[in-house]
Amino acid sequence: MEKFLITLNLLVMSTTCFATANFTSSDGNHVIPDVSVDGNKNYDSVTLQLDMSNGTFRIIDAIPKNTTISVTPLQTELVIDKYKIDFFGCERSEYNQITCHVDVTSGSDSWFETSDYSFLYDNQSREYKATSVIVFDKVLTNPGQNLIQGIPVRVKYIFNDFDIHATSISVFKPLFGELDSYGGDVTKYHELNFRNINF
Repeated sequence: MEKFLITLNLLVMSTTCFATANFTSSDGNHVIPDVSVDGNKNYDSVTLQLDMSNGTFRIIDAIPKNTTISVTPLQTELVIDKYKIDFFGCERSEYNQITCHVDVTSGSDSWFETSDYSFLYDNQSREYKATSVIVFDKVLTNPGQNLIQGIPVRVKYIFNDFDIHATSISVFKPLFGELDSYGGDVTKYHELNFRNINF
């Protein structure tokens, strides 16, 4: 029995997740919500069937998490008729992690800066600061990014330590800065507000 419990504890990635799991004694089913495997495969829930008589279990169901981001913008913001910011949604990208996706399109060739001083608020009014920002599929390290007129650039904001009990996002507030040139000074910051986000 001790070996069984150790194996089960290794299978469950989080003690918090284990604490919110549901066990049904009539059929031996143990439902574990919000499971992340190796940080790259995520499930809404995994159902184990436990056999207490011999200390074994088997996986009888695993419901993959829907990680589909909308192919069309859910919301759009225009910034001083120069930038168009299309919001495509947020998703649970790992256990306790949220990734929000926006496209930035400029009306002319220009430089912009996107900042990790971007915030997100869940439906329980908890605040999260962006842990990192990804542009061109790389963590943002340069002070600015070049925008070619009319070509959208995908920006991803990563938020860690997201409360697993939150069921939606009240507001996502990405921060953008206009640069006078590559690596130059920020001439103006723009904070946007995308509200009432499901994931």
